[in-house]
Amino acid sequence: MVSSRKMHLHLGLPMSSERATQSGGDPFGAQFAHCGSGDSPPQSESGGLAVVVVRYGDWSGFVMEPTSELKIDGTVIWYDSDVFDSMEPRLFEPEWLRDIGSLRGSAQGRNEAYFLSYSGRDMVLRHLRRGGLVGKLNRDRYICTEVGKGRAMREFTLLAWMRSQGLPVPRPIAARHCPSGLFYRADLITERVPDARPLAELLQERALPERNWIAIGAVIRQLHDLGVHHVDLNCRNILLDACERAWLIDFDKCGRREPNGWKQRNLARLRRSIEKEKRKCKRFNWSADDWSALASGYLVGGEPQGR
Repeated sequence: MVSSRKMHLHLGLPMSSERATQSGGDPFGAQFAHCGSGDSPPQSESGGLAVVVVRYGDWSGFVMEPTSELKIDGTVIWYDSDVFDSMEPRLFEPEWLRDIGSLRGSAQGRNEAYFLSYSGRDMVLRHLRRGGLVGKLNRDRYICTEVGKGRAMREFTLLAWMRSQGLPVPRPIAARHCPSGLFYRADLITERVPDARPLAELLQERALPERNWIAIGAVIRQLHDLGVHHVDLNCRNILLDACERAWLIDFDKCGRREPNGWKQRNLARLRRSIEKEKRKCKRFNWSADDWSALASGYLVGGEPQGR
């Protein structure tokens, strides 16, 4: 069975401080109204347009860019209806993309990434996978939950909110939630940041000027000022584009938290990732002075960059 409808995801009333603490300060632990796995979003009186209320921390009043929902035999897809008038569900299938000539390449990591070009737009498809020891036994299945609490849908919503706050993060295009028995699998499609490369790759080729490190520090400060904890902040999840703008990517499992010391631990994680790359690579153009420049950018902060 196939059904499709337009909706607006609206972030509703704030959680109380007590409730925020109980859920770890992560708004995604809060109640999703009308997003249950067996529920349909409400219809407006005029028909077709639904408003889905999602109650998050202090995100009151945020309305996501026009979002549509497609349901196919239990699978749920959210997509940006400003990008697609109608969603092609096979867009999540690398084999189909290869067959029609839309697949442009791939990158390996915990979450496989496929680069594609479709409908005049460059995008990245990520199939969400588990990491660590659990990932060796169970690569990509998660315990079933409400659709709105699924991994891909959470990242889709977080990205849209961060963009509305002026953070340089990729535009979310589509998210897929595929239940199967007690488990589900998840995929996310985002717009590819044009002419951008990971920080780790750039440092293998050349040293970066101080202004680049200051820009990276300022973007991380903007992220932290909004209370967003990037659980995997490393030098491969920071991009620099041709205009020397810094971007942040890969927000799987990320969310907003109350300040309790995690910001400094976040920065320490980033530094460890840079030091690890330096030990691993014969040529890696990074020094303690570069970290000092990043720290100065972080301390000063700055206005959000253009997207």
